[in-house]
Formats: sequence, structure tokens, C-alpha cells
Amino acid sequence: MQDNNPAGRKPRMYRPRKCADCPVSFTPTGSRQTRCLGGARSQDEVVASATAARSGHVASGRVFAPGRTCAFADCGGRLRSDNRTGFCVTHAKRSPLVLAARASYFAKLREQTGLRPDERPFCSVDDCQKRLRSDNSTGRCREHAYLPRDMPTCAVGGCEKKLIASNRIGRCIEHRALIWAADARSCAADGCDRTLSVDNKIGYCREHRFLSPTRQEYSRNYYQENQVELREYATIYRQEHTEEHRASSRAWAEANPERKARNSWRSAMLVKYGLTEERHAQMWADQRGLCALCEKPPKPVYVGGAAVLHVDHDHVTGRVRALLCKDCNNGLGNFFDEPDLLRRAADYIEHFARADSAA
Repeated sequence: MQDNNPAGRKPRMYRPRKCADCPVSFTPTGSRQTRCLGGARSQDEVVASATAARSGHVASGRVFAPGRTCAFADCGGRLRSDNRTGFCVTHAKRSPLVLAARASYFAKLREQTGLRPDERPFCSVDDCQKRLRSDNSTGRCREHAYLPRDMPTCAVGGCEKKLIASNRIGRCIEHRALIWAADARSCAADGCDRTLSVDNKIGYCREHRFLSPTRQEYSRNYYQENQVELREYATIYRQEHTEEHRASSRAWAEANPERKARNSWRSAMLVKYGLTEERHAQMWADQRGLCALCEKPPKPVYVGGAAVLHVDHDHVTGRVRALLCKDCNNGLGNFFDEPDLLRRAADYIEHFARADSAA
């Protein structure tokens, strides 16, 4: 018999416990042993039984049947007394009982499906040769189960929304309650011919609902009533999502350069001069778009740029005076807005003009 304890190490000792079949208390040889082996034993007998368990004679309180070995060729492994297959754990799959049970299982499965594996349909995806399981109801294999499907679209003209497989009316959620009369309403946005549902009250489809005067008025009123809370929330959000806010702002500015320039100009007018867009438009109309000094139309700031009038203001009081062209505004700035210096400059020009005329 092979010695599995070459170092002479003592086996692990367990606390005595009561046998599950009799009132005898015994010292188990393993953590799973719940029954004694025929009565109380001495400490030497316990050590001997533990050594025998490691050598293959006793395991977890179950006795190996003497003379019974695994039926697999060249195995020779001992079998337990309750073994019914004739094979050890390693070769249990080779047992005729196990093979017969597997064959019976697959035979019943084929009877339930009515089709052999080579008769099952293929995956509905093009060029896929995988067979479907008997319980497959999607028509696709596992690899292609989540590919975008060629779902039908909404029957309303101009609507490209996909319909789910269970949709039976042929219309999307937005158009499920349409008026199919000759005078059916359409979206009021330019270039949009989407039909509106019965319960639509604003006259615009979902994509263009922000153009509705009713929606705009509601948004303005809501902002006026809650502007303090909304500004605080916007400030906190920008502080917590600084990088995301900057990236979103840059993307919007690149996509809307004209609106970006307009917003920047409006903010500069309001912050620097306290001038609203309505007040600036009124001053432009009063001056008929001409400079308040030279009374000439403004020149473009650069080639292809827009012709604008600059806001002239008092640098001491900050009061807005009028709209000037670039040259007049720079001229006043170069003379430091000093009336005496401007008069001396005028006298200087007139003096040399008279001298030239007299000569």
C-alpha cells in the first residue's frame, strides 16, 4: 500500500461528535463524517483510520467495497459501496448507464422538436450557415440576434421612424392618432409637411415645437419666474462639468458662427455699455444708419465683413452718446475726448487753409 504521508505528519484531529445512527460518540476522521464505524475507538484507532482514508480505503465516512475496481481499462481505481455505474468518478461518463441516459435525453428532445439538427432552418441573415435551436423564435442565431433589423417605417409621408415588430397599425407613436381627412393639419414650420395628430394644440410637430409662440411664451414666463434658481443651477452644473461644458460650447460655436458672433456682440453691448439690442436698433433708425459726425454710411471693418457703427460713450461717466463710424470714433479717442484740443486742431487746419488760399 502506498504511503501518502511520507513525512510522518500527524493527521488533522476533529472534535468528538455523536453518531447519526446510534448514541455512540466518536472522533471523526473528516469534516463530513457523521456516522461512526462500529463504536467507540481509541486514539490510535482514529489515527489508523485517518491514514487509511488518505490511502484510499475510507473517504468521508463511506467505505470502499473490497475487490471492486473501475471497469475502465488500466484504471484499477477503487469503487465505493454505493457505486452503481461500475466506473470511478474520472471515467463515469464512459458508463453505459450514463451513455444510455444521455441518449434518452436527446431522443426525447428530438421527439419534442420533430426535427433533427441537420433539418433545422438556417439563420435569416445573409450568408450565415448556422442552424437555429428548436426554441428560437427570432429567426436569427446568437451572433446576429442584435443586428439592426430591416423594420418597416411609419406609413405617414416624410416620417422615417422605424416600427417595432409588434406594431399592427403601421404608424409610429407620433402619428398613431391621425386625422385621415382631406383637411388634415400639417406642421407650420417652413419645409415641413408632417401631419399633426388630433391632440396637437401648438400647430408644430415634435421636431419644430420650439417654434410655437405658445411654447416660446411659456418658456419666457417660466424663466422670468425661476431665473434665480435656473442661474444657480446652471452655475453649479458648469462648475461640476467644466470640460464637458467647454467642449459643448466649442462644438456649438463651430456649427453656428453667425449666432455666436451675434450673441458675443449682444453680450458686449449689454455688459460694456448697458445697451440693449432694442435700444441699439432705435439709435440706428434715428441716425438712418449714418455716422453721427460725418453723416456717412460706415465702411466694412474688413474685406467681405459687415458695415457697423461703433458705440461712442463718455469714458468718465460711461454714458452712451451716439453711433460713430470707425474713423470718427478713433479720431475722438486719439484726441482724448478733449474739446480744447479738438478746437485747436480745427483752428490749426483753418489757419493753414487760409494761408494756402491767400498764397
